Amino acid sequence: MPTRRRTDPPGGTVATTVFSMSSKQAPGSDVFTGKFFKAFWDIVCTSVVEAVISFFASSRMLGSFNHTWLTLIPKVDSVETMRQLRPISLYQFFYKVITKIMATRLASLLPEIVSEGQNGFIKDRQIIDNILIGHELMHYLKIKKQGKKGYMALKVDMEKAYDRVEWPCLLAVLDKMGFNSVWQGWIHECVRSSSFSVLMNGTPSGYFTASRGLRQGDPLSPLLFVLCTEGFAALLRKAIIEKKLEGVKVAPRAPRVSHLFFADDSYLFLRGSLQECENLIEVLNEYEELSGQRINLEKSALCFSKNISMPDQEFLATINSGGCSGGPR
Repeated sequence: MPTRRRTDPPGGTVATTVFSMSSKQAPGSDVFTGKFFKAFWDIVCTSVVEAVISFFASSRMLGSFNHTWLTLIPKVDSVETMRQLRPISLYQFFYKVITKIMATRLASLLPEIVSEGQNGFIKDRQIIDNILIGHELMHYLKIKKQGKKGYMALKVDMEKAYDRVEWPCLLAVLDKMGFNSVWQGWIHECVRSSSFSVLMNGTPSGYFTASRGLRQGDPLSPLLFVLCTEGFAALLRKAIIEKKLEGVKVAPRAPRVSHLFFADDSYLFLRGSLQECENLIEVLNEYEELSGQRINLEKSALCFSKNISMPDQEFLATINSGGCSGGPR
């Protein structure tokens, strides 16, 4: 567990991290790439190592280290709204080294503490495993034409998933999963001390800070988001234990599956009944309230087994779209 991990990295770890990083990665506000630091390592090594070790010893970061340039990348060919732009963060090299060290450590811990339903960004787990399981479950729904019990699958897409992560929720999850105060302090400082300027035609403009969210391009962000989704998984497991959700099993001796996670995409499987739909909506709304997440109904989808009549399918679809906070009330 993180509580038993050594805290401060030795100088050799810092040097190894620097030389493992890309030489051509886009620079941040310090305008220096990895190529510069590698070429002049004999000159800058002492300053770099001392700065990095100072952060791990004090859990404090210079504001300039965490000043981020935001560049907006179009998601579509013809941009009409801000939602069609994806913000990518460009970091200073010192911040990249610090978070690279943290991400490497954290990645080695996740397989031990993240539940099996999540395969995104987990070392030694293959996302193809969840894809194959999901394919089998969807095939089962497609061929199930008889029986009193019908089942349904819900693909849940979270709107601006990284941007909506609430920091108190993140810290609460870290504490619940056994991360000590040192780790919590490092992570809190990395997300809290960030400031931003937006690149407009290549020139930084403005200055502002954030109060929530994880940044695209930060090596820590996908790992921290996976930890946040463990809160969602815990709510689903609780509902299963309390028999509020049933899940789906494709054969008598097969395990019952209630959810599959692909990083920020979720596939939920449940009985196609009014009661289970209402129970699931309760879980989803609780997760939204605790985490700050919001369901994007435009990118979410429902699928039903063949033994659920079309009128019932339409009714259950209406219940789901109307009950989640992302949909109409």
